[in-house]
Amino acid sequence: MIRLANACLAIVLSMGGAQSQMSDRAFRLGVLALNPQSVERVQALTVPELAKRGFVEGQNLIVESRVGDVGQLPGLVQDLLALSPDAILAINSTAVAAVQARTRTLPIIMFGGDPVAQGFATSLAHPEGNITGITIASKELDTKRLDLLHETVPDARRIAVLIHPTSPGLEARKQEMRAAAAMVGVELSFVEGPEPQGYAPAVAAARANGAQALAINADSRFNRDAALLTRIALENGLPTVCEWGEMANEGCLIGYGPILADLYRRTAYYVERVFQGASPGETPIEGPSHLRLVMNARTARALGIRVPEMLLLQADEVIE
Repeated sequence: MIRLANACLAIVLSMGGAQSQMSDRAFRLGVLALNPQSVERVQALTVPELAKRGFVEGQNLIVESRVGDVGQLPGLVQDLLALSPDAILAINSTAVAAVQARTRTLPIIMFGGDPVAQGFATSLAHPEGNITGITIASKELDTKRLDLLHETVPDARRIAVLIHPTSPGLEARKQEMRAAAAMVGVELSFVEGPEPQGYAPAVAAARANGAQALAINADSRFNRDAALLTRIALENGLPTVCEWGEMANEGCLIGYGPILADLYRRTAYYVERVFQGASPGETPIEGPSHLRLVMNARTARALGIRVPEMLLLQADEVIE
């Protein structure tokens, strides 16, 4: 019994020593994003959640953020790596790819699209590399958004899809969307909208080519520019579907996707796990657990659209 008690005491003391070492050092988190709004969400949502888990900015946590367009990402990654971070949180699959191109050993916490299709992980359950984190299931949800747009404007037989030419995994997503559109007898056309000066010409060209509705593809840059995009679509008489419920607040007719704030808070779990020594390759990647449908009745009225009553009843929020 004495030996058992001594053994238990040794374990407790060693755990206390490990916790002391954790509290005595400062952890450095790099953040890489394509737009400042993503960094603002990290600061507003992820960082406070980390504080609840014992990692407090200014005490034992240092957050280094870098923001830039695609061409700037390689240099920004080098800047972050030179700071010797304990992990990098990469917002958007393009940012994830930029970090992975520079390191296969440093833990990367992703916030982006399909990690398996994009080659970031072997599977969601067993990533087997240096990347773990959150997938927003953009490929699967893109097809559901098409269905919602078709339900809302069933007379629209030609739908344009606004894509960003640098979005990773684009071809796979196109194939999924074409298959979904074919099942309901809708013809798709894909138009490229390089940010943001290319939005208006792309949407106008789609309208001129007969598009009757517009699906704004999942991309953090389109989320950033939601107000501009939905205004352009409205000027061209095109009902829209967007990737986040919040985008309906900016004028999109339909916003459907995960709850953005919840996912940003959840990334704190992955940061904590990595800081505690967990291997990213052995830490399952999570998808969204809740989805939110928001309908903008004001936009519908401006376009002369009568939203089906069933969709209004299904919506989590209707903007009047």
